[in-house]
Amino acid sequence: MTGEELPFSLIEIRLPKSSEKTPEAGAQLFAAFSSLPKKPFLSFKPPVSLSFEIVCIDQVIHFLVSCPKEMKGYVESQMSAQYPESILLEIPKDYLTGYVQQASPNLGQLSLSNSFYLPLRTYKEVKDSDLISSVLGAMSKAGPNDFMAVQILIAQAGNWQGYAQGIIDKGIPSGEEGKTLAHPQAKHIAEKISSGGFWTTIRLIADSDQLLKNLAN
Repeated sequence: MTGEELPFSLIEIRLPKSSEKTPEAGAQLFAAFSSLPKKPFLSFKPPVSLSFEIVCIDQVIHFLVSCPKEMKGYVESQMSAQYPESILLEIPKDYLTGYVQQASPNLGQLSLSNSFYLPLRTYKEVKDSDLISSVLGAMSKAGPNDFMAVQILIAQAGNWQGYAQGIIDKGIPSGEEGKTLAHPQAKHIAEKISSGGFWTTIRLIADSDQLLKNLAN
C-alpha cells in the first residue's frame, strides 16, 4: 500500500486462515471500545473515533483499523486480547489517498431505514450464517485492477440509551384519552439498550458503480 503520511495510526490485522474465532470475540472487542472518550460539551472538535476497514486492492483483501496515534497501544492490546493469533502491522502510508488521486471513485453510505433505537439483526439471530461473507464474497470476485472498500466508523454515542428508555416509558396512544399501551417493540428496544452502542457511519467505495452495488447488497 502506498500513499501519503498519516496523521493517525493505521493498523493491518492478519489472521491465520485456520482461525475460527466466533462472533463473540468481535462483540467483546466492541464492548471494550465503548469507553471511547465523549465529545466535550459545546466543543467544535469532532469526537474521538475508530475506523474498521475491509479493503480489496489488487485482488488481496486487507483488514484494517485506524485510530488516533495516542490510542494505538490501547487498540493493539484489545485486538491482541480477542485475537491472540493475529499479526498487527502498522501501515505508514494512506492507501486511499493515492487511489482517489488516480481514479474517479464511486462512493456510498448506508443509512438506517427506521429509528436508531429499534433493534438490528445480529449474529445471535443468524447463527447459521456468516454475516461478513457477502462482503468478502463480493471482494473475492474483484478483477486485477479493481478497488473496493468498506469503512465502519464508530464514535461514543452519549446517552442514547436514556432516550430509548424514554420511548419505552412513554408507550403509544391507546385511543382512549389519558391511556397508553406498551410500545410494540419495547422488549427488543430494552434488549438493545442493555449493550453499549456507538454513533456509526458505514461507507462504501469502489471503482465502478456495479462493484459498489455488489458491496451494498
